[in-house]
Amino acid sequence: MTTLEEQRRTATDFGSHSLLIHPNGQTLDLATGYIPLLSTFSHEDKAAKGLRKGKTSDERDNPVYLSALELVRDNQILLLSGPSGCGKTTFAKHLCFRVATQSLPTSAPIIRNEASELHDEVWNTNGLLPCYFDIGDAQALETLTHQTIPKLLSPVSRTRYAGLVIVIDTIERAENQASQLLGALISKLLDEKTTNHRLVILAERCAAESLNLPSVVARHSISPLLLAQRRLKISELTQDQPDRVDYALGAAARDPTIFALAFQITDAGDQAETVLDAWLPKVSKDDKHCAELEAYALQQIHRELGLQSELRTTANGRPIDVPLFALKTKIRQLLAARPLSRLPSRATVDFFRQDPIRTADVLRSILVRLGSSATFEDLASLLMQGSGTAVQHILPLGDRMKAGGVLSLLGDPRDLSALAFVPVDAFRIGVYTVTIGEYLKFIMETKREWTSPDKNHPKKQNVPATDLTWFDAQAYCAWLTQKWHESGKIQPNEEVRLPTEPEWERAARGDIISVQSKETYIYPWGTIWQPDHSDSEETGLNQPCPVGLFPKGRSPYGCHDMAGNVWEWCTTLWGEDMATPRFRYSWRQDDGREDQEAPVTVRRVLRGGCFSSGMAKANCTYRGSLEPTGRWRGNGFRVVIAKRQIRQDTTKDADSLRR
Repeated sequence: MTTLEEQRRTATDFGSHSLLIHPNGQTLDLATGYIPLLSTFSHEDKAAKGLRKGKTSDERDNPVYLSALELVRDNQILLLSGPSGCGKTTFAKHLCFRVATQSLPTSAPIIRNEASELHDEVWNTNGLLPCYFDIGDAQALETLTHQTIPKLLSPVSRTRYAGLVIVIDTIERAENQASQLLGALISKLLDEKTTNHRLVILAERCAAESLNLPSVVARHSISPLLLAQRRLKISELTQDQPDRVDYALGAAARDPTIFALAFQITDAGDQAETVLDAWLPKVSKDDKHCAELEAYALQQIHRELGLQSELRTTANGRPIDVPLFALKTKIRQLLAARPLSRLPSRATVDFFRQDPIRTADVLRSILVRLGSSATFEDLASLLMQGSGTAVQHILPLGDRMKAGGVLSLLGDPRDLSALAFVPVDAFRIGVYTVTIGEYLKFIMETKREWTSPDKNHPKKQNVPATDLTWFDAQAYCAWLTQKWHESGKIQPNEEVRLPTEPEWERAARGDIISVQSKETYIYPWGTIWQPDHSDSEETGLNQPCPVGLFPKGRSPYGCHDMAGNVWEWCTTLWGEDMATPRFRYSWRQDDGREDQEAPVTVRRVLRGGCFSSGMAKANCTYRGSLEPTGRWRGNGFRVVIAKRQIRQDTTKDADSLRR
């Protein structure tokens, strides 16, 4: 059983742990090389508690971000999260080292934003003893909660310490027991007579989101290293002038782990995979050693996932020589991605489905390595499929959702503006609904207002664009018409527009007809409801999902998501009354229902149903409607390309399918 004195000695030793390697080969310890980490929480956030008074652009101040240390100071119980390599563990060990050695200055200036503004980092909580715990599994957390920490808390009042700073690292290893055990530990701390104790929980970003913890827990995220922070630190360590520093300043080097590699080899730090590939030959003995390091990294990940691995991690019967940074989680993930990227796509899918949360970063690196190759396309397609030729290659819906998020982070290799040709009426229609990423290009160029809360979400760029009006959709079509004319994608006599109601229905159902009765619903795949063919009420997602996530629900012309996911705007008018349409189906071309200048009191037709629609609405024939100025998170659209001069009368064909 650990004692308070053992905890103090362990924390003191952290200061001498290796952190960086100087370009000249000198190893720099934690006490020397640490860069104060910032959070994504600003002083403005703290003062306003989320409420802000509007300012003009000329009045707007640069945000001043709180440091991770100040979050520990201000919160008795803190959940600090971030992706692998963001520096959580380094921060925790530096905190413990400084607290144990009482070497934290009361006040010291640190960089707070990219404008290089310096503000004092204030620490006024003295007399604490640090206790650091790296969790191995749920059993370790249970022992910590019910035995180790209670025995450490008991004698504190009889010592010179005012309280403990308890740090629990890698909480994600406790998996589904983490919330319950942390809840019990938090209760024990709150029962203590003193409020001086601090509990700092460190978690991977995805794991933190799934933790169900009491409201007393403050949740915050680590911010990547600022360019100004990196430039200043390199200047301090090399004695170069800050304006002469020209390496480790790239986008990937915002991650402290990649910064360490880029600093060691004086690499620009633009992309994690290229930094690793440049670093690996400089720290390995030969190609064989490189292969052994890859195998070592993959084996370690297999062990964390509870899988057997037959990969060799020894050389001639002896353990391989593992360089300093190869022990870090981020580097292990990047190393493991190298051999996996050379395997068949189905092997990668099998690896990912073992644990989509913990393998997501490896998958992301694999996709980066594959680039725009055919293998990239094949892997992306497999990740989005819900069925395969063999049972072991089927990805459950939840895993496909996670895979969709990874694809979004990488810009999604699929052609999300692809068009399907409908020969009966000679028009083309979007294979997918217009996505957030595609619509955002329009917003950025035109500065049109868009209030979608998901518009900047990196994992939702391949989700349908929603929260937009009929007029917004029309404006996008006009903008895209000009863009595609300029690029030559469409002819001068063609235009991009919303589909008319019969165009939409033809693309959705093709030649599928009801052979039973008029009341039989028709779906893009047939006349029998299949709950796993669409994002509908039965699926239970209760949100729009990445486009193409239900390939078994494609229409006869190859269009995705024409049942469920999001309602889709049509050009066609409905009428003023939500319950009773003025323009009934069958469609007619000469009764004014295609009047694009109709007043805003006239509702427009919506088709296809959405994520909250059941089988009676998520189909090819149900008609919905909304005012053209209305917007909702369940409404989107897809585009049609047709001749500008005339619109073909598709009444006969659509009506014949109804009979």
